[in-house]
Amino acid sequence: MACLVASLIIPLLLVFEVRTVQRSKGVCAAKSSCNEGGDAHFLQACVSNTPSDHFLMENEHDSEAYFFLNAVCPHLTKTPNVPLCCDTSQLLQLKNQMEAVRTLLRRCPSCLQNFQSMWCNVLCHPDQSTFVEVTAADPYSSYSKSQSKWANADGRFDDDAPSKYNESVDAVTVYLTEDFATKLYQSCASVKFPSTGLYVISAMCSGRPPSTCGPQKFLDYIGAKSNRRSPSDFTFVVVDETTQTPSGIKPLDLDLFHCSESGFNNSEPCSCVDCPQSCAKMDAPVQSVSEDEATRTPWRLLGVSGYVILVSVAYIAISCIYIVVSYMHCLYYKKPDLDNSVFLPPSNQGHKSTSTKSQGMACSGGGANNPNGGNSATGSDCGANGAVGGGCQSSEAVIVEIGVFEQISRRFQKGLNRFFYKWGLTMASQPVAALLFGTMLVAICSNGLHYVRWTTDPVELWSSKTSQAYQEMQHFNAHFGPFYRIEQVIVKLKPNTTAPTDPFYTPSKAADKARPSKFSPILDAHILHEVLYLQENISSLVVYSERHERNVTLSDVCHKPMAPLNDNCAVMSVTEWFQNSHENIDQVRYKTARKRVIVADHYKHLAACIESSTRIDDGTPLHRSCLASWGGVVDPLIALGGFQDAEYERASALVITFLVRNSLNSRETELAEDFEAGYLRKVREFQVEHPHLSVAYQAQRSIEDEIERESAGDIKTVLCSYLIMFGYITLCLGRVGGCSLRSLVDMKVTVGIGGVVIVMSSVVCSIGVFGFIGVPATLIIMEVVPFLVLAVGVDNIFILVQYFQRYRPKNKDESLEVRIATVFSRVAPSMLLSSSAEALAFFLGAMTPMPAVRTFSLYAGMAVAFDFLFQITCFVGLLTLDAKRQRGARLDVACCFPVENCDKARQQEGMVYSLFRNYYSPILFSDTVRPLVIVIFGGWFIACVCMMPHIPIGLDQSLSVPSDSYMRDYFSAISEDLNVGSPVYFVLKGPFPYDDPDKRKLVCGLAGCSLDSIVEQISRAADESNVTKIAKMPNSWVDDYLDWSDPQSGCCRFYEDDQRKFCNASVKLQSCNTCEFDGGRLEGDQFYDLLPFFLRDIPTADCPKAGKASYADAVSLQSLDRQMEGDTSGDGERVMVVASHFMTYHTALRTSQDFTEALTQSRLLAAKISDTIGIEVYPYSVFYVFYEQYLTIVEDTFFNMSVSLVSIFLVTFFFLGLDLVSALFVGLTILMIIVSMCGLMYLWDISLNAISLVNLVMAVGISVEFCAHTVRTFAVNPNPSRLQRAKDSLLEMGSSVLSGITLTKLGGILVLGFSNSQLFKVFYFRMYLGIVIFGAAHGLAFLPVLLSYIGPSTKELRHRPNVQAPVSAANSVKQRCRTCNCCRTSSPVDTKTPSDAFNKDKRRRPNKNTTRDNSLLASSSAAGNAHNIDGTSQTIDEDTLLTDKAERNSKSGESELISTSADENVDSLMIESKRVAALTGPSRKLLDNCVSESNVDSLINV
Repeated sequence: MACLVASLIIPLLLVFEVRTVQRSKGVCAAKSSCNEGGDAHFLQACVSNTPSDHFLMENEHDSEAYFFLNAVCPHLTKTPNVPLCCDTSQLLQLKNQMEAVRTLLRRCPSCLQNFQSMWCNVLCHPDQSTFVEVTAADPYSSYSKSQSKWANADGRFDDDAPSKYNESVDAVTVYLTEDFATKLYQSCASVKFPSTGLYVISAMCSGRPPSTCGPQKFLDYIGAKSNRRSPSDFTFVVVDETTQTPSGIKPLDLDLFHCSESGFNNSEPCSCVDCPQSCAKMDAPVQSVSEDEATRTPWRLLGVSGYVILVSVAYIAISCIYIVVSYMHCLYYKKPDLDNSVFLPPSNQGHKSTSTKSQGMACSGGGANNPNGGNSATGSDCGANGAVGGGCQSSEAVIVEIGVFEQISRRFQKGLNRFFYKWGLTMASQPVAALLFGTMLVAICSNGLHYVRWTTDPVELWSSKTSQAYQEMQHFNAHFGPFYRIEQVIVKLKPNTTAPTDPFYTPSKAADKARPSKFSPILDAHILHEVLYLQENISSLVVYSERHERNVTLSDVCHKPMAPLNDNCAVMSVTEWFQNSHENIDQVRYKTARKRVIVADHYKHLAACIESSTRIDDGTPLHRSCLASWGGVVDPLIALGGFQDAEYERASALVITFLVRNSLNSRETELAEDFEAGYLRKVREFQVEHPHLSVAYQAQRSIEDEIERESAGDIKTVLCSYLIMFGYITLCLGRVGGCSLRSLVDMKVTVGIGGVVIVMSSVVCSIGVFGFIGVPATLIIMEVVPFLVLAVGVDNIFILVQYFQRYRPKNKDESLEVRIATVFSRVAPSMLLSSSAEALAFFLGAMTPMPAVRTFSLYAGMAVAFDFLFQITCFVGLLTLDAKRQRGARLDVACCFPVENCDKARQQEGMVYSLFRNYYSPILFSDTVRPLVIVIFGGWFIACVCMMPHIPIGLDQSLSVPSDSYMRDYFSAISEDLNVGSPVYFVLKGPFPYDDPDKRKLVCGLAGCSLDSIVEQISRAADESNVTKIAKMPNSWVDDYLDWSDPQSGCCRFYEDDQRKFCNASVKLQSCNTCEFDGGRLEGDQFYDLLPFFLRDIPTADCPKAGKASYADAVSLQSLDRQMEGDTSGDGERVMVVASHFMTYHTALRTSQDFTEALTQSRLLAAKISDTIGIEVYPYSVFYVFYEQYLTIVEDTFFNMSVSLVSIFLVTFFFLGLDLVSALFVGLTILMIIVSMCGLMYLWDISLNAISLVNLVMAVGISVEFCAHTVRTFAVNPNPSRLQRAKDSLLEMGSSVLSGITLTKLGGILVLGFSNSQLFKVFYFRMYLGIVIFGAAHGLAFLPVLLSYIGPSTKELRHRPNVQAPVSAANSVKQRCRTCNCCRTSSPVDTKTPSDAFNKDKRRRPNKNTTRDNSLLASSSAAGNAHNIDGTSQTIDEDTLLTDKAERNSKSGESELISTSADENVDSLMIESKRVAALTGPSRKLLDNCVSESNVDSLINV
């Protein structure tokens, strides 16, 4: 195109030797045509110094030249018979040259008219000698004589031929005013090529952009003879105030048109695309996300947000106040206060009562040395009220009527206990049947595995079918076909390496000569040869497809835009500028000009093609085309990389891009995939053979291949992780016996393996069920769901087994089935609570529109439900069989072999349980630690809340492939070297009235089009590319179609004998006639009638606007003539446009934030365009469907977390008997765990995306296991002391949570840190580790402490409307001792709980099964036995009834379950009374100093 541009500029041939000339008005410096000159063989002007005397008349001979002159220089034709310095032949030659330029500049009429006006004035102006100076001339030839107007037929001059006509012009100087030169340049500086978006001025300014070109460089280029479009050298001198000019010179100064002004004949001003001054006032550019965040921060201090500082200071102040108040409160209640002592005689009971509200600030008394802890006198053990023997006096704060919710709660909990007792008794009685039931269920569900559809399609994984991006992709694919499959290679030179001699070519002189300084080494000839060698190998590659049993080549699958005329594949590569020829790269031409040798080599050709890749002729002695071998244009912006500011010569990378067809047909897609496999092997071979080159490459299938390889490579790591967890489970469930062989009996390997099998069976059943339903499965299910179900299942297994191991039957004759049923009835409600909450949370989480999260939620919820079902059936049966084996002293696993002569197993505390009881619990509940726990966790929660808005969003592509993957090099290369991003299409969805010229102004970018047209708005957005991420103006098929259909373009032609048969521009026949339109413009049916011909027309040098190469797929047509649908020629077919697109490019996008921002800005722009033109417009790029999720990922995360928390709250509220406070505590703890995970994501650089969202949803489910069991145990414990209940709950459930879910998962997670997959390390190792650590920290530290302060009050007190629970004798003695501070010695009474004494002395006491006193039952209920977690203790009257029932049904398992708690507490109280009575010596003396003997005796009598 540049050559055509240049041709316009140099129409004239005016040059003279330096001589004495006359410079005055009416004198010509050169006129007429006298010689053929220049490489293009244009006619040169003849040297002259004579008056202007040519006249153009409106006669038949001069009419064409006259009308042209009148159009471009009307001021020269205003006066009739004005003498000129040009003749008809010169004007016709100028007209022909201007027609080529018109194709490029007609978009801006002002520019075109200014450009033509300058040349016609230089050629024809009657005062030519005043601003034109001939500086060199050559003798004319016989050719010029014969062609001269004054020559005879034999070539001799007539007598009238003046003797001056003896030289032709070779060089000339033209003087222009500065204002003239500036206006000329500015009117054309912004005109663009519609098909490429490049500036036309760059083709006229040695490839320089407008910012570095300028008027003088522009004039120098268009006047140079070296461009092969001019017969003479024109030197333009821009005259300013300091310029000295020869005498008589008056610089040319005409009134030119500004690009925003109308030209001759009231032509339209240039459009905004080609003239920024024509643009309407733009709206304020859309602010980018990063800028918006920056503007929202009002002030910062030391780089920290002011909000963070204020919140931190406020929290520190509140924490300090809280700690001071807490310690003052504890010190106050620890002071000796005999007046408020619990041991006052009855006559002194009229003192002030203590409210139950003081439970919340209960202090731990003896601190770490007092496991019972708690200021039991303050609302826990009746305060300071009540005699020891008769119980505490009634208190309004305690004695309340039983409400409806409390009645429901009591009945519901009692119903749950009875149901699970019966269920457990049934499963324990029929263990084999339970196992068979589970086996049959697994077998049935596993049949669904045959129907499971595993999906690896990224679109199906991450984009919902109802999402906007997915719908737009479907519409685009249906009308324009899927976007190409991209195979790309990026080649760079490794630093400090020398290229070896390549055996496949012989270096030429061009390769050996010195490289011009402006070119980088990557553009050396030997590098181009190596790259071309790779390209040739790929083009000739033959791959055998086993799936289709045939050979596949690049030609079979590639995109061929010029077929069938040109069958070459579309490849974007620098070597295409050399038509993929080694000879063309090596070719060197020499030319002598003015005693100077000009060398034309591949560098000259590169420079010409970089200036304008549309050149048909590079303008060098090589005369090579820059068009690719496939007939299209290779943009240097795409073929080169690693440059700055459009300095293409300094590029550091060569980019080769193969365009492969992407089809909706699965067969064609499979063929393309098979070829890509061979292509990848070939590139790897090239990489090995050329170690001095850095080769980064990819194919469309690369990501899926690498993810699959990564998954296969991490199988060992994942298996090792699970084996560690399985091994821990099997080893830690058992206990060591009394002899070496006994340990083989007491092991729980079989139970552990059975538990693991149950977990795996749950996953299999879940997959099978959804296989039947038809829900597709993903790899995330296999990676995450087993981990989740294992966490849930192991926790329940440990709780059930360890509670069974710690359970003490009340009599030796209790059957094993009854024992298991009793234990199961106490543990199962807690298992039901956690499993139900998790399953419901997951099922409700499936409401999210994100497919990966929805699929995970469904599979996870079903797996958790199956796991619970198998645990209450199969596992109970397995536990029964294992207990029978252990009771029969048979070996674990090898159960057929009994162990002879071995002691019975001694009941021992587990190591974790002992650790919690002796160390962890006393420290955690000490007066010093408890406030610190609240402060630390509260501060961390606030800090995490502040960090949440700054969590990065997106997914780094490099994390999705292994650390040793070749794709990591490719991702790095595109981030560093590519200077343009993906194509983006603005699609007009639906028919548009293109045939209406007025409506058409809304979609074009030519002069006269609307300033708010789609082309104009996208072009203006490109001017703000740093915000909009739009790189360049769009390709406008409407603009090029209108240019193509212009009669003066010579493109639109029909055969003279058949007006229905199109005549391509490449056809050189005189019988083709130019299209003509009614009214002189394309409208109505003619617009649609000619459109198919435009889209099928192949571009040529004579018709570069033909649309097949650029727009064949840009317009979706629908045939209106049904009878002509089979016509493949398209001749005469009537169509309508149902959809079309305008393509441009994004800027280079390097991060997930860049991609998301590009999508956001494109949609905002499309919405604005839609509002303007009145039809829906949407943007489409190939990556939108993947990155749309990040536009709503924050909202989706909030929705999923909210739904999960609400569902867990409701389930907890229901299964705890409508206990609102307990449900709130569970929800609060889970919320704090999730917020802590968000803080971890910010600190450990874990971005928020679909994978991390799945992990957060899983974290909600696992968090239930850390807190639900503890809260339920606390809620049903009858002890009135919050502190004691918190201790009991932590001791009973905390040890199982730590040894179960925490330690089990921790070992397996640590193995994931050694994975080769970055995805595993970031999103699984880091997040799983955070889930376990934060879950354990909150469940085992924060939650118990919080419950000890403000936990829900015990329901047992509220269940006694008339009598407040009396204080146990032993606790009363100890409370008195603590109050008066006289029992600080290490007395057994001071350090052992009733349950401890019971556990120690149970073997020595006789088994009694008699009725107990009602008041003693109530007292025992208030003692807070650690084993009473099922909440079965009732009111006094109820306990009496239950005890009577137990006596009547002593052999009934149900009565044993109901009466166990009361019996154990009474037994415990009796033993403690004996211990008090047995005190002698100093201990008894100390006790006597505190209380009277009568009180002690009264206590002992009780």
